Amino acid sequence: MKVVTDFEGRALYFSRSAVPCWRDGIPAETDHAAWMHLGIYIFHKRTLQQFSELPTGVLEEAEKLEQLRALEHGMPIMVWETTHESLRIDTPDDLAMAESFLLAK
Repeated sequence: MKVVTDFEGRALYFSRSAVPCWRDGIPAETDHAAWMHLGIYIFHKRTLQQFSELPTGVLEEAEKLEQLRALEHGMPIMVWETTHESLRIDTPDDLAMAESFLLAK
C-alpha cells in the first residue's frame, strides 16, 4: 500500500496502486512523493468510537482501505517516516512467509 502526504506529514491519500501518477516521469529533484505504508493506528477512545460509526465512503469501497473512510470524513491521519522494514501480510502466502521469517530469527 502507498501513501501520499502533505508537507506537514498528514495523509492525503492511501492507495493499493502507485500514487501519484507522474505523467512525465518522476523529477530528480523531488523528495515529496509516495511512500510504502506500514499502518499502526492510534486513536483516542472517543475518536475510535466516532470512526467505527462512520459509513463506508466511496474511496474506501473502491480501494478496500479503511483509512480512506477517515480521510473522506475529514479525520486527519498523521504519517511518520521510519527506516525499519516491515513484513507485509496481505495473503495467506504472506503469512506463511512471515512465520518462516520470524521462526528463523
